[in-house]
Amino acid sequence: MLRQNKFKIKEDLKELESLLKKQTSLSGEKRVKCLIFTKENRFSTRSQLAQYLGGHKCTIERWLNKYDSNGVDFMVQNQSKPKESQYITDEIHNGLASRVTNSSNPFLGYWDAQQWVTRIWSRYKLPYFALSFNQTFWAEAKISKKIPC
Repeated sequence: MLRQNKFKIKEDLKELESLLKKQTSLSGEKRVKCLIFTKENRFSTRSQLAQYLGGHKCTIERWLNKYDSNGVDFMVQNQSKPKESQYITDEIHNGLASRVTNSSNPFLGYWDAQQWVTRIWSRYKLPYFALSFNQTFWAEAKISKKIPC
């Protein structure tokens, strides 16, 4: 029942501890700790290890399987990937970008952008949260403001 011993961690503890100190994200830290604890056989089951790290045993198994196939580089690389919006197509994104930078007719808020998308592209019923949660777009946009005379 000790499936954890199936994995042989190639790196020595000093190297793993050195990698742990270099981690800048919590997820990277947890992954390296997973390797350290597996190498030390600190926990008798993956469930105990997962509980200690604050995750699920399936996550631990996935990490160890990926470590087994890809090595330690997988464990320490930045794992964040931007997700594409299922609502905002490239056509809508380009339209929003041109309208946001238009100083003569800027959006008054997310609701205004939502209504504008529905008016221009009537086949799309864009939910409010699709715009408000699309932080990447709004953060990158140089929003033009009307300056009162």
